[in-house]
Amino acid sequence: MISSPELRGEIRKQMDIRRWDSEDLGRATGYAGSTVRKYMCGTTKAASDAFERAVCRALQIDPLMYILSHKEAV
Repeated sequence: MISSPELRGEIRKQMDIRRWDSEDLGRATGYAGSTVRKYMCGTTKAASDAFERAVCRALQIDPLMYILSHKEAV
């Protein structure tokens, strides 16, 4: 998957809609809240595909939209 500002923005939007914080998303994905925070702040060099898939699944985000838009921009 592609870790992009657009994907992070959609994740933030979906978290806000649900009134979730990083701990809530962590529980929904099986990852630590600190992992979610680091990803959202961009402090991790690259998120694993498994992490991004879990986040997209938990928030019902279609990851193809962000993979395709990233490839078109390159």
